[in-house]
Amino acid sequence: MRIVILSQFYPPEPVPLPEELATALAERGHDVRVITGVPNYPTGNVYGGYRVRSRSVERRRGVVIRRVPLFPDHSANPIRRSVNYLSFAIAALSATGLVRRADVVYVYGTPLTAAVPALAWRRLFGTPFVLHVQDLWPESVTGSSLVHSRATGMAHTLLSAFARAVYASAQTTIAIAPTMLRRIESQGVPSERTALVYNWGTAVPDTSRRARPARDGHLHLVYAGNLGAMQDLETVLHACRLLEDVPRFSLRLLGAGLMGERLRVLAAELGLANVTFSGYLNSEELEQALDECDFQLIPLRNLDVFDGTIPSKLQASLSRGIPVITTVRGDVTRLVRRHRMGFTAEPENPGDLTRAIREALQVDAAGREEMSRSCIAFAERHMSREASVTAIERELQAAAGRGRPKPVSG
Repeated sequence: MRIVILSQFYPPEPVPLPEELATALAERGHDVRVITGVPNYPTGNVYGGYRVRSRSVERRRGVVIRRVPLFPDHSANPIRRSVNYLSFAIAALSATGLVRRADVVYVYGTPLTAAVPALAWRRLFGTPFVLHVQDLWPESVTGSSLVHSRATGMAHTLLSAFARAVYASAQTTIAIAPTMLRRIESQGVPSERTALVYNWGTAVPDTSRRARPARDGHLHLVYAGNLGAMQDLETVLHACRLLEDVPRFSLRLLGAGLMGERLRVLAAELGLANVTFSGYLNSEELEQALDECDFQLIPLRNLDVFDGTIPSKLQASLSRGIPVITTVRGDVTRLVRRHRMGFTAEPENPGDLTRAIREALQVDAAGREEMSRSCIAFAERHMSREASVTAIERELQAAAGRGRPKPVSG
């Protein structure tokens, strides 16, 4: 198949899934082209070696990548973020030449505005597209700090209409969690045009896919990711304040984001000796940090939209055999509890998070190793790269086959 992958985010930005999918499909013999933006996520600053210009073509891991200009931004300013999203959606249309002969377009659906060019190509050329939803719209926008409360109602109405239009045009819509799938189908999308495919964890060496050794009486917790408003890290710091009587507990925060400076100030105000900030690490440093931790922390705020969200940190943690402590409500909480892959707590509740951490401290080495085996087993069954890529490839093949009329021979 001739496949175009449309994604606003792409490595070297820390969003590995689009590239891993592109590489895997190319390795399976497909002709894969990528349309993406100038890398600037998550800081909003253009990466070194890149600049905003009209045309940029590169090759990574055997895949041709067309980068289009956009307005770089990742601030909390709703106007600037909207311009960032829309500038990519408009600029991607300049790469229409790559799509004329494509059999199918794959859209990495965060933000959902990335699907705008696919809508145009469907109308212009009849090119079918498969939408891989990563964040539900409008909930992920109207429930965030990007929309002022006075504008929430209007934004919800407009974005709901836009989301329904995208779902109606997609040949197949892929959800990453069971609750997300049900909500998409509640928008009138027939079940035969939806699919559930879990995201996969970042690939790791086979030697790490084993039960992890554990140390009795110690708990080294790591959070690795965006330091943003939705991650509810202020609650985490207040929970750490309640754990100062536990000398063998520590938390290491890896990453950066809009809340980074505010969190550092809060940690200083609380006098937290058990919390350290490490900023962004390179891949080797990150692997080492994760290898040294006992549990990975996966928090999110108490919002309905997160019922159907499975953060990529979960897949990355489970594939490494690292049990989790999570406050993500809905599907994540149910999966972690059902398969004994860690501990859960209520979001935005420092006391309950403290309770979960204290419970984790009581688990001995044998118990942690059992949790580690459960994590690996679940990841291999449901969140492996091989299984998920195969499922996406199947949806792309089906969309290409039924989305475009076959030429009449003779």
